Amino acid sequence: TTKLQDDLKWKEDFLNNPTRRKRFAEKYFIFGPQTLNHHIDKGYHFDDCGDTLTDKRDGQKYAAVCIGEQTWMAENLNWAGAGVCYDNNPANCDTYGRLYNLTELTGLVTSTDSTTVQGLCPDGWHVPSKAEYWELTDFCGGFTQAADKLRSATGWSSPHSDEFGFNLLPAGYGYSSLFVDLGKDARFWTS
Repeated sequence: TTKLQDDLKWKEDFLNNPTRRKRFAEKYFIFGPQTLNHHIDKGYHFDDCGDTLTDKRDGQKYAAVCIGEQTWMAENLNWAGAGVCYDNNPANCDTYGRLYNLTELTGLVTSTDSTTVQGLCPDGWHVPSKAEYWELTDFCGGFTQAADKLRSATGWSSPHSDEFGFNLLPAGYGYSSLFVDLGKDARFWTS
């Protein structure tokens, strides 16, 4: 009975969620044949694309999107336990998330091919490795294509497609006590 109820719940959720239907179509039909693992198969993982994750530390909610075989937060982290708001203005944190230095973000722990670094990320998430960023940009057609496909459709000086809902905003960056390029640039740390 539990197995049948789980099957029916999955089917109803799938049919009522256009983001999941699109992800399924992209994964199994558009890019060629792949092995289909049923949701009751051992080791199956269903991506929560389009869902909202909640950071248990402060209750903040973040969108998540799937791009290729990866799941990404579609908003910048805004955990107030570290980091600063651009120009020390809390309204900038509300819009763009917080700016963290590498020591705050990772504790200077680095990843390898077989390890990840959670750093300041919510439970179940980790700081992307350089290889994960390259996988993302490769899936988007290379770095130049990724710049258009990942940037938010608004907030930049020229329009972008934001094809995957990644919602990359021009949050600028900071170093020492300086803040640079809000509305013009975005920078990312890797583990």
